[in-house]
Amino acid sequence: MPNSVLKESFYRTLRQFPILAGHIHSRRKGIHEIVVDKYDLNMPEYLESSDESLHFNKLRDANFNFNIWPASLETAGGLCKVHHDGRIKLLNAHIVRLQQNSGLIIFISIAHCIVDSAASLYFIARWAEETRALLGGTPSTTRIIPQNLPVERSPIESSMRDIYEMKTLFGNFLASLSPKVRARLIYAGASTKNLRTSAFVISRPILENLHDAIAEFVHDGMRISDNDIVTALRLMTSRLRRLINKVLGKQQKHQVLLQQCIGIACDIRHRIGIDQTKYVGNGTFVQLMFSDPADVEPTISPRSLAWNATRVRRSVASVMPPYVSEYFDMVNSRPRCFTRRLVYISRNRGAGMVSNMSRQDHYLIDFGGGTPSFAATIPIIGANNVYIFRCPPPSRDLLVYLCADSSVMEKVRQNEFLNSVVEHLFTTATSES
Repeated sequence: MPNSVLKESFYRTLRQFPILAGHIHSRRKGIHEIVVDKYDLNMPEYLESSDESLHFNKLRDANFNFNIWPASLETAGGLCKVHHDGRIKLLNAHIVRLQQNSGLIIFISIAHCIVDSAASLYFIARWAEETRALLGGTPSTTRIIPQNLPVERSPIESSMRDIYEMKTLFGNFLASLSPKVRARLIYAGASTKNLRTSAFVISRPILENLHDAIAEFVHDGMRISDNDIVTALRLMTSRLRRLINKVLGKQQKHQVLLQQCIGIACDIRHRIGIDQTKYVGNGTFVQLMFSDPADVEPTISPRSLAWNATRVRRSVASVMPPYVSEYFDMVNSRPRCFTRRLVYISRNRGAGMVSNMSRQDHYLIDFGGGTPSFAATIPIIGANNVYIFRCPPPSRDLLVYLCADSSVMEKVRQNEFLNSVVEHLFTTATSES
């Protein structure tokens, strides 16, 4: 697969997704928009390199361990970073050819403020199609979500509303900054020191056994998904952090910060009836779920797992079109409130996110040289965050990444119940930044 073909098809694909060559502009009261200026395009960063010290077979035999990936692979991280040309790049790509042309790693990062994981995969799939010389595409529309929301409204969860409505001088200050200045400030303040990411496999038979084990504690015919179970496990590991903070004397001063908060990424495309439109944009609604740490049992058992999985299911099930409409009303009436959630998360050290990408089949992507051997997130995905991927086919197992500081990761690795249901693949070295 010649680099020249990949590069040409990349830019052919970019013409179909012009928003990725746009600029983030501020308007009044903290409202931001993506502006594409044909006379001054914000072209993506596209890099090519090779690593003659790493053979694909070595990477595969190590279960694609992050610790042996090419050091310069990631040209963008989990936060927007101002490029050396003084602009925030909305799209970064890096093509790394391995030793003796034994394999190819394609790194792609698209700013989350404009697309979600599903939309990112649309771009990648289209790039792959163009590489195989298949022409055509589907234009995007950024107004499709508001146009498909109902007039009905349902109340937003009270604790979630409190976050977006809370008065915070620092949040208002962040919202008043230009996107580039704010990106520099947040990037500089987001320490990844002591963070580690562990990769775990939950096999399909074990997942089925977990479903069977909790079935007697789940009532009213409620359907519990794989995502509900993994999210419940993540919620219960938060209890470990609370116990550690208590021992170390790190008590929070504010009651709202004593709550555990976990964000659950929900794709609203099928919820509002646009799943067949191939909408390219950020269709993710982050449902915030709260609980008192005292209510979360420190011991993980089928009964406690069922209780937490049921809570997750009810929280996710509440994300219906009227609920989303109410959220849009709340945010549009308070344009600066988007930074308030950032401030809340920075103060609540136990807050985290669960994002399930297992339904998006990365292993159908084919640039002409075959489908990928492995698809993954970046090594450091943010404190207390969980990303769920599919294992390479034909496996139906789940590949779960958990990022946490070293003390929490040590407790997680020592948890008897978790060790009985997951297989540990690897843990990254401690970050120094």
